[in-house]
Amino acid sequence: PWFFACAAMVPPAFVGYYLAYRPIFNADHPGIEIDRGCRLAVVSAGFGGFLDHGGGALDKVALRAAGASRREANVRVTMLAALEHGVLALPCVMAAAWLLASGIRTPSTGFTLPWVIGPLVGFAVGFWVTDRVRPRVHRHGGWLARRVSVPLDAAHLVLTMARSPRRNALPLAGMLVFWHADMFALWAGMAAFGFHM
Repeated sequence: PWFFACAAMVPPAFVGYYLAYRPIFNADHPGIEIDRGCRLAVVSAGFGGFLDHGGGALDKVALRAAGASRREANVRVTMLAALEHGVLALPCVMAAAWLLASGIRTPSTGFTLPWVIGPLVGFAVGFWVTDRVRPRVHRHGGWLARRVSVPLDAAHLVLTMARSPRRNALPLAGMLVFWHADMFALWAGMAAFGFHM
């Protein structure tokens, strides 16, 4: 039965990822767009892991085909990675806070306390740096600016999404659904072999 539970989580995880994937094409730049069928094909191939060679290679190809420059494709693939891991931090923060509030001491506070503080401080510092440093980097140019500007522009796109939660509720919720379904599938898969977390 645990394997059926794993299989049952694949469709919601896929739908969540599909919903979360859309902003990499239309966030802050209406000129980059692909139709639903192409997006479905790219997400299916990347989600299955058969054609993706890591580092968002498949996503970059799709973005270039949709009209993005090489740099813009790099920014948007970096944004997708930031969105994936940034959204994953939210349930981790809530779980760690719940463990601390409930008095459960396994894992220790040396593990849970950093999970409550770290992501919140990280988001605050990251977004502050994005707002303050990004314009200066673009003004100065040069080799270092070219290297630093891609992650800063990606962070700017994520920050733009975070500042308009109503407009971006679907992709943010989609990423949460993706991760929760994925984690439940992992939990059920481990339970199938007798390890019940």
